[in-house]
Amino acid sequence: MIDEFLADVFGGLDPSPAWAPRWNAAPNLPDDPSPEQVDAWVEIAELVSDPGFRQRIRQVLDLSAQFGGRVEVHAKRVRPRRPGHPPGHLDQAGADRTRQADAGGDHAEPAGAGAGARDRLRDLVDWAGESAVAAVLRGCPPDSAEAAQVVSRLLEGVPGEHPVDREELIAALEVATDPRLERYWQLTATINGWPPFPSHMPGDLWLLAALRAYG
Repeated sequence: MIDEFLADVFGGLDPSPAWAPRWNAAPNLPDDPSPEQVDAWVEIAELVSDPGFRQRIRQVLDLSAQFGGRVEVHAKRVRPRRPGHPPGHLDQAGADRTRQADAGGDHAEPAGAGAGARDRLRDLVDWAGESAVAAVLRGCPPDSAEAAQVVSRLLEGVPGEHPVDREELIAALEVATDPRLERYWQLTATINGWPPFPSHMPGDLWLLAALRAYG
């Protein structure tokens, strides 16, 4: 079931994302599953059988190529939570690692020295996403002055290249914030006996709201 699903959604892509470490560690129901794992397996079977879900993953992969690899199927930025954190908890340590100040939108921007335009665009959009997570953790609203600074810097794009198109980025985030994508990884963690993943959906939704407010 899972092999057929991956072959379908990644068919024709070269190189295939199926070889990425996260995708390669597909859901694998153990020989003696717990009731929770069985429930997760039933749910993920329904999910991967949904043509709409498969189409959504392909949309995200296409958008990932457009935005330097940043728009992904909730895999790259997901990190195992620390013990005691509830599911969906934003990782404070991860946000602290990526932000340089606690107020006023004073974030360190990616240097990008010597990197290609694609790498620099990926770094820029990564920076915006990490800034959004830090803002959510501090309770900073997406219609704030700080949010306006993040959006302004993001839409400037990479020096020497075309600016980032606001409407295209909004459309990309609307696709990437489909809750089914994140649910796939939550179910995968349960089935494989992994620690629950923290959610980065709040940060993505914050950035989406900021883009809508300050376009």
